Amino acid sequence: MGAQAKRQSKYPPKLRPRRPLPKLPQVALQWVSAWAVAGLATGILLMLLKALPFAESGIKPTDGGFALWIPGMALAGAAAGLGVGLLYAGLMIVTEEWRNGLEGDTLTIRLGPQVMCGAAAGLVAGVLAGGLGGSVFFAFLGACTAAALNWRSARGA
Repeated sequence: MGAQAKRQSKYPPKLRPRRPLPKLPQVALQWVSAWAVAGLATGILLMLLKALPFAESGIKPTDGGFALWIPGMALAGAAAGLGVGLLYAGLMIVTEEWRNGLEGDTLTIRLGPQVMCGAAAGLVAGVLAGGLGGSVFFAFLGACTAAALNWRSARGA
């Protein structure tokens, strides 16, 4: 028995299973990916429509210039998703005790606090990024993202 234990200690240990990410980075990563995909879709739409959503200059872009909307909007969406996602994850951590204390088993009770936290995170990010108009827009996007990301778990519970 002693020789077998010595032999096993010579070999390196097998790979350990991956630990899941802590809650804050995991939630922020979900928001980054969701908003990056939305930005990518918006960039594709802007390219196909050959839209100029900003003030036009004297020089019109060529057909290849419109293709720059795709990576630009994807990166902008990912950056905005990171900011709002970190705010959302922080709000979810702060309100965890309150959310766990809610009684009831309806979809509104299970999904409502997440949507409220998403709207609040979007509101804060919108005020910082674009004033009052931006805050309403980001609050709406934050609430929709929170509802979409938590819909399956809220329905399944």
